[in-house]
Amino acid sequence: MSQPIIDAKLGIIDKCNRKSPFSAAAVSLVKTKLAEPWLQSVIPNLDLTP
Repeated sequence: MSQPIIDAKLGIIDKCNRKSPFSAAAVSLVKTKLAEPWLQSVIPNLDLTP
């Protein structure tokens, strides 16, 4: 897997962390994309609870 993809996935995980100031917006966006194939490997690492 290329480094930019790895970085993007880590960024999503970081932004969905409740300690992130972007958490609410990131979780809201990710919830609309749950069926996307590229996101499937990241979903288990995300905190998507409100």
